[in-house]
Amino acid sequence: MGFLDFLNTNSGAFSVLFSLLVTAATIFYAILTRRLVQETTQMREAQTEPSVVVRIEPHEYHLNLVMLVIENAGSGAAFDVRLKADPDFRVESKTPLSSLGFFKHGFRYLAPRYKTQTYLINLIGKGDEIEKGDTLRFDVTVSYKAASGRRYEHVYPIDFLHLVGVLGVGTPPPAEIASSLKKIAESVAQWERGWKRLKVETFNSGDRAREQQEWEDQREEHERQAVAAFKAVGQTAIATPLLVPSNDAALASTEKSGNNNSPSETETIDGERG
Repeated sequence: MGFLDFLNTNSGAFSVLFSLLVTAATIFYAILTRRLVQETTQMREAQTEPSVVVRIEPHEYHLNLVMLVIENAGSGAAFDVRLKADPDFRVESKTPLSSLGFFKHGFRYLAPRYKTQTYLINLIGKGDEIEKGDTLRFDVTVSYKAASGRRYEHVYPIDFLHLVGVLGVGTPPPAEIASSLKKIAESVAQWERGWKRLKVETFNSGDRAREQQEWEDQREEHERQAVAAFKAVGQTAIATPLLVPSNDAALASTEKSGNNNSPSETETIDGERG
């Protein structure tokens, strides 16, 4: 009874406490739901929104040549793409980046996963200049718009330090194929101009008939040689019969052996008598 009296006496306080717990749980679930919605929205944007990036990378076959790459790495199309270099970098041909088409006019449309690139600089002999000075460093600002109408802007620092001293091993197979095709084209061009001539051996129907006749003659000659050899072996076997001793010769041989042994036997008997 004492416990029930305690609950009845403090029922108002317990009601307030439970109400606070329910309110706290509701707030917690509301915050959690909001975060889940935000993450879902971000995932949807990542799957449908564009992402235009600017970077440098060595050439596929010549590592000392650096290429400037502009790529839409996102899954959505990018519209009204604008590029700006600060400071205005000059490529190997002393041409400023601002005079290039995609820096001067930009892209009206950049498809998903689309990539374009342009030659930027040759790193041979520029290692010390890259490590000591800031003349070969610049930033590229990219602004573009998504299909939803949302506008994006990013700044990408361009630095060549991580490419200093990069070396390659061997020749890539596509480069070897291209070199071989070039040599073949040069050889064909020389044949066309008459500088070189092909040594061609023809083989017509008459040659085939003559070759077939030679094979037939060789086969017949081998057959004749084989038959002649077989006959020679047969004649030799007939001319040399097997010599088998007759019964009379065997008997004579036995008697001779007996006569040779008789004196010994006689001497033995005489000795016993003596």
